[in-house]
Amino acid sequence: MVKELVSKPGLQLYGFSKSPNLDVFDNWSESRVFSVSRNSNKGWPYYLNKGTTLNISYNVKPQGSSVQLVVNEGIQGISQWLLNNPTYRDTYCSWNLIQGYYVSVANLKSNDIKVELNIDVRAVLYNTKHSFYNCTFSNGECIFM
Repeated sequence: MVKELVSKPGLQLYGFSKSPNLDVFDNWSESRVFSVSRNSNKGWPYYLNKGTTLNISYNVKPQGSSVQLVVNEGIQGISQWLLNNPTYRDTYCSWNLIQGYYVSVANLKSNDIKVELNIDVRAVLYNTKHSFYNCTFSNGECIFM
């Protein structure tokens, strides 16, 4: 039994007799505008399958300010890594086309800054056409046997 603790539109549970193929492609874009205080960071988890890519771009205001963009497998310790690692405090890190798990933007030098973050996702998804069970959590739970 799987219970939906927080209502998320579109959430579905599928059942398969064997592992489904990882052969469906989907693209989408996300844009976020947010503030980051000095010596802090903001981040978002991404649950990505093998072969998924992220193309990340960002703008920082005021002009001349800098941030660190980090894509890390898991969130454990990312705040401490960003704030306490002297190797990275004075560097500028940016990657494009990342197979990542957690995207974080850190402000280690500047006073409060505003960041516009754009993420283009090219996702590889499991093919659900041949599932023998599909539940949409319409009553808040799904029972899969």
